[in-house]
This record gives sequence, C-alpha cells and structure tokens, in this order.
Amino acid sequence: MRILLVDDNDFTREMLIDFLSAKSDHKLFDCNNGRAALDILQREKIDLVLSDIMMPQMDGHELLLHIKKSEKLKDIEVVLLTGYGTIKSAVQAMKNGAYNYLMKPFDLDELQVTIKNVENYISLKNQQKIL
Repeated sequence: MRILLVDDNDFTREMLIDFLSAKSDHKLFDCNNGRAALDILQREKIDLVLSDIMMPQMDGHELLLHIKKSEKLKDIEVVLLTGYGTIKSAVQAMKNGAYNYLMKPFDLDELQVTIKNVENYISLKNQQKIL
C-alpha cells in the first residue's frame, strides 16, 4: 500500500516512517503540510493519507475536503490524527469522508490495525468494482 504521511511535526513523521517501515512493505511518502500533500497526490498514486489536523498553510480538515471533492483523488482513504480532538471535530471528519480519526498520542498497534483495515476495505472496494 502507498501511504502519505502529512504532519508538521518532524519527530512525529520520522517516528511513523520508522514504525511503518519496520512493520510492513508499504511505500511511504511524507510532507509537512496540506498544500505539499496535494502536490504529492497529483504526482503519485496514493492509497492512504495519514494526516495531522493542526498544520500551517492547509489543515487536515481542508486536505480531507480537497481529496474527497476531487474526482481524481476521492477514492483515497484518509485517517486524521490530532492532539486537539473534540467530538465535534471527529464527527465532522467522518461526515466529510474520513476513514478514521485517531487522537494523539495514539497507540501504534491501533494505528497498525487501522492501516490493515484500510487495506482490507480497499481490497473489497476493488473487488466490488470488478463485479
């Protein structure tokens, strides 16, 4: 699976890259804001975006809306990560098409399960298209 990590915190991005690289054979991309993420999404085939919410230039909610409103990008799954979550924010993210919403600090095992669930969901969607 091809995963784009979007977080303005360098430590968080590096920790996620190290963890995901050690646990799987995913192809990983990373950047530090939503605008840079959109540039990568235009150039690369991405299956999953793991994005922080609170970022400069374009936050995670805005990035999610851009992805889900784009005909080219709308099938990309998005998991939002935040240290400043509220129930209202989580509900809005899910209404806007987020696959999941995780609070920081998140459990890495929970993240790994979420990624596996996304893989299974994408596989089912692809099978459904074939049928």
